[in-house]
Amino acid sequence: CAVIIGLIAEPQIDQMVEKIAKHIAPDLKQISYEENQTQQHYKIDHILIASDAQEEIRWIIRSIIQHAEEGIPFHRMAIVYRQRDPYASLIRGQLHLSKIPIAGPDTTSLNDSPAGKLLRNLLDVIESDFARDKVLHCIAESPVKSSSDNQLASFELSYWEIITREAGIIKGETQWRERLTNYVDSLNRKIYNFENREEGTPAQLRGLSAQKESIRHLTMFMERLFKDTPPKDGSTWTEFTKWTKHLISKQIYHPNDWPKEHQDGYERVIALLDDLNMLDDLLSEGTDYSSYQMMLNYALESPAGRTGQTGAGVFVAPIFTVQAMEFDVLYIVGMAEGSFPPRLPDNPILPDHIREVIGENDYLPLRKSRAIRERRLFSAALMSAKKRILTYSRVDASAQRHQYPAPWLLDEVSKLYGSAVSSTDLYKLGSQGWVSIVFSFQ
Repeated sequence: CAVIIGLIAEPQIDQMVEKIAKHIAPDLKQISYEENQTQQHYKIDHILIASDAQEEIRWIIRSIIQHAEEGIPFHRMAIVYRQRDPYASLIRGQLHLSKIPIAGPDTTSLNDSPAGKLLRNLLDVIESDFARDKVLHCIAESPVKSSSDNQLASFELSYWEIITREAGIIKGETQWRERLTNYVDSLNRKIYNFENREEGTPAQLRGLSAQKESIRHLTMFMERLFKDTPPKDGSTWTEFTKWTKHLISKQIYHPNDWPKEHQDGYERVIALLDDLNMLDDLLSEGTDYSSYQMMLNYALESPAGRTGQTGAGVFVAPIFTVQAMEFDVLYIVGMAEGSFPPRLPDNPILPDHIREVIGENDYLPLRKSRAIRERRLFSAALMSAKKRILTYSRVDASAQRHQYPAPWLLDEVSKLYGSAVSSTDLYKLGSQGWVSIVFSFQ
């Protein structure tokens, strides 16, 4: 039996590796080190300084196209990030607009998929006793059908928002029925006056008639919701999941017409519900609605799946996913101070001084250990490619503030330049062939 453990010539990280080696040494009987273990086996090929994240990704796309023209397949290139926002959606959006194929883990959770949103919002509506704001939110954010199979409920949302506000609906099944009935009676009186006393114009009459029809659709929609009452507290997990699958199948709007990735998400939600049935073997006493909803919300945090076909497009993913992978070109984006790596605040419930007393372990790491892990992930990513490009944007557009380059970026720039480079010196390096500076189009 042989174990190969890599060293990267960084004392803190290599110290952790050597600790692992000593731990397994009794089983291996012998440990040997390569003579060149202290050499760093990578160098940075290019640095990009962009005006903002949009320009940062546009430059990368131009670079990807250039590499593709030189014969490097898309699947041999990767873009990785440490902070999901704004890069996860921005990179995918820009690549999609450029018609460049993408591969990698889907950044969205099942919670954010259309089926996941619908399920979560429906459960919130029921848990809130059909609160008006929850009902309207569900209609606005979810693919829920109206009173018929042929229309999304959101098509009537503007009407329903006005109707429910004027009717004075807050929450409760009884209140919905009574106040919608009262509102219809009031509307009928208006229509009668318009028709028999000529108090309004034909256009006003048509508007009132359309409003009355919309109330009918809203009433049918709510009655469908009222019928789907959850199992009683103490019911089995299987009974709750069976009810949930029935609920979503009655409320969902034409899932077979969705894009394939959304259909896959729907199937994963159903499969997740089936998996929850296994909890009956562990929790024989059953569950209640609140516990079931909490467990389901937790389960919906799992990834929605993958984007594209592996080996067929540019790999886009968080930086920790590229360990042990191999690429020709790697772009590491978002290397701004405080974001790469992110700041690691002390845990207010279990601060480091308490963890030191308890004893550090994998479940209670110290900030120092978490910082070393961040550095290890960065180094492992750099070693996964033949050509490495680090990028940084000067402005955080969402926060409308200036950003400084990450110390790790400045370290690599200093190595390339041959002497220490500060954040203010960085912009003076435009004449260097390994630096690109993109200024704002404004």
